[in-house]
Amino acid sequence: MVLLAVYSLFDQGSWVYLHSSRRANIQQIARLALEQMERDIRLSGFGVPTGNKFGDTVKWTPDLFLAAPGKIYFRADIDHGHTWVTRKIAANDRTLYVEKPNLICPNPGATTIVLEDDSKKWQPLTCVAADSGNGTIDVDADAMECPAETCEVFTPEHIFYRLTGDANNDGVCDRSGPGDDPFCSLQRAVIFGNDPDVNSVVPPDSEFQELASNIIAFDVQSGGLLKITLTVRDRSMQGPQKYQDVVLTTEILIRDNIY
Repeated sequence: MVLLAVYSLFDQGSWVYLHSSRRANIQQIARLALEQMERDIRLSGFGVPTGNKFGDTVKWTPDLFLAAPGKIYFRADIDHGHTWVTRKIAANDRTLYVEKPNLICPNPGATTIVLEDDSKKWQPLTCVAADSGNGTIDVDADAMECPAETCEVFTPEHIFYRLTGDANNDGVCDRSGPGDDPFCSLQRAVIFGNDPDVNSVVPPDSEFQELASNIIAFDVQSGGLLKITLTVRDRSMQGPQKYQDVVLTTEILIRDNIY
């Protein structure tokens, strides 16, 4: 009888430990996912020009161009690919003097950049060569005239967050029927480019990577503050077909208005 009592206490303690361990695990999943989103979204608008394209009337749409249940799409120079121009750029120059050639042009011939004057007027270019010794990069087209005091080069990215398995776009995982897997995932895609129209198109599934699993809801509410609520679920140790949920919420002050 004593052994049975001891075993019963041990067994109960083991179930409690497993239940707590699972809860701590899903809390960690939600916390890390929210921290990643916060870091990215707080940079929304950094490196994105506000004026017209050089020689044209084309403008970039707002930095945060979609915020709705189950998805957030925005622009930001999240990899801090930025450098100042060190010498005045004359009209038709194709060699630009910059502070950090290799940072701004890590892949010559394939690195798209945005040349900006005072964060307003801008020109899309491709860097075809970088020379750290001379502090220069070569571009594929005639550059616009730009004074060194206000001229910068950026490599802004287009960032997409979405909830999988949300066919009706309400921010809730649809796979929750009896006997069905009740979990979806949070995915993230980053598109490098300097065309505000082309790179605003949602990329194909192959470009998305899983950021967090066991997600059952991803709610986004926009306004003066961007409010994000992430609900994570895992199986409970209290019985079959029992689940436990963790809900985490964050609020982020965004730089721009919703498009």
